[in-house]
Amino acid sequence: MSKVLVTRPRHQAEPLVSALEQAGLSVVRFPTIEIRCLEEWTPPDVRCFAGVFFTSVNAVHCFCEQVRRDAPDRLVDLRSASVWAVGSATAAALEGYGLGTEPLPKLADAVHLSRH
Repeated sequence: MSKVLVTRPRHQAEPLVSALEQAGLSVVRFPTIEIRCLEEWTPPDVRCFAGVFFTSVNAVHCFCEQVRRDAPDRLVDLRSASVWAVGSATAAALEGYGLGTEPLPKLADAVHLSRH
């Protein structure tokens, strides 16, 4: 039986571990990082930015939960901002907060994103 090392954070590993085990693989859980949201920060005024770029589901939850708790009016402002997401899971997480996303251009660098 082949062994697979799963390095995802402990709280996010289970779906992958289950799928691998169902495929007949032996899994070793070895989380290499722990993801925690910052506890003390002030949500920025998103109206001061041309847009917001989320790179992970974790970033979405950490940011949006803090904003929802400490500055809910800024979550409303975020709904009218340009928001980009890396990946469909990140976009889906944003949708859960009522946030739509801009399509990523084929070349997603600062020059091309600033044109949107």
